[in-house]
Amino acid sequence: MAKDLEQRIQAVELRLIDREEGIRRQLGAGWRSLRRQFSPRRLRSPALMAGAAAMLLGLWRLQRGRRRPVRGVPRGLAPRASGGSGAWAAGTAAAGAAPLGAGGGAGWIRLLGLAWPLLPAHLRARVSPAMASAAVSLGLPLAEWLVRRPPSPLLTVDAVDARRFSGRWHVVASLAPRLSRRAPITGPMDWVPQPDGSIEILLRSSTAAGGSAAASESHTARTVPGTAGTQLEWSDWPALLQALPAAWEAQAVVHVDPHYQEALVGNPARSRLWLMSRDPEPPLDRLMALVQLAHDRGYAADRLVFAPSLDERLRGDALRP
Repeated sequence: MAKDLEQRIQAVELRLIDREEGIRRQLGAGWRSLRRQFSPRRLRSPALMAGAAAMLLGLWRLQRGRRRPVRGVPRGLAPRASGGSGAWAAGTAAAGAAPLGAGGGAGWIRLLGLAWPLLPAHLRARVSPAMASAAVSLGLPLAEWLVRRPPSPLLTVDAVDARRFSGRWHVVASLAPRLSRRAPITGPMDWVPQPDGSIEILLRSSTAAGGSAAASESHTARTVPGTAGTQLEWSDWPALLQALPAAWEAQAVVHVDPHYQEALVGNPARSRLWLMSRDPEPPLDRLMALVQLAHDRGYAADRLVFAPSLDERLRGDALRP
């Protein structure tokens, strides 16, 4: 009897040991499967797909931004003037403030990169350094750009007389996008109406930003129907490619005085702007009035590039007692 009872106890113990071993083997197999599923190699394809989707979304948002709607204001609304000595300093101080309507940033997203060293070591060990570096250097700026608040609608004049607006202008200051392949240039600009209703715009300069060699820009512009000439679309693409929607960029006449002697033309995204005058060297008070108006409309006035002769006058005026 005692021997039979001992054999039964041993059989029960063996069954318990086998069950524990089975559970341990199942847990180990599941853990190894999870590690394989979330290994850097297996995550590479989903990461690439997510990056491609984010890029397509960014391009879509960029295309919407290029055609952002604008609103009109009376043409007689004059910009605030800054006269006398110290106009350059006053304009610089105004430009240093946050531009109105330029859109809110999302700089807090960059702080997410600081969370990487705080993650547990066993989590960081599962991501290759190359993938982590790419996510921080490319993913965070893209995410910041995607979530930032878009700029408010751009205020423009009510109507533009195309005949009076045409002819010779002088770009006394200009602003170009940060990633533009061409530096902003200043100089004579000709607006030439064409028989088909389009406008040929030619900007020539003997010196570009940084004192480089002569540069030029050529654009084909067309007015947007129903906007009284205040909104334009222009393109510097070859004629064969201008049938593509991406070839055209939205522009607007932000300001023109009643006598058509000074004007501001820029895009609704606030990344491109021309300060235009019929006089190649306008009075400094009028120039600073245009700078102030550009700042009030949300443009980065602190990045404006002035014509060389005007830049010298502005610096001399700032140094004058």
